[in-house]
Amino acid sequence: MKLSNYTGSSLQGQRIRRGNQRAGKKNKYDLFAALAVPAGIFLGPVGLVLGIIGLRRIAKGRRVGMEVPGRGAAITGIVIGALWTLYIVAGIIFVIWLYANPVEAQQLMDGLAGK
Repeated sequence: MKLSNYTGSSLQGQRIRRGNQRAGKKNKYDLFAALAVPAGIFLGPVGLVLGIIGLRRIAKGRRVGMEVPGRGAAITGIVIGALWTLYIVAGIIFVIWLYANPVEAQQLMDGLAGK
């Protein structure tokens, strides 16, 4: 077989596996990525930040030759955290609008109450 038939990715994968075996490291989930999902559900902006940190750490690990699982969890935490953060910001903007426009706010409340 010619060496030109190899893409290099399989050889690189073998080096990664051998390197991890020599170092005695197991491929564990990144802690920040694993915490991003529950934090994103219960503490929106915190999950967003943890997801970004986890994704950056996973990418850094790949650059140095370690395959770290958890990319999907990090992305999920980012998405859920971003949605909750947008929801919180929209709520804050709505409350500010209510205080800035008391007459319109009262009309809105009357309309919702069916008066």
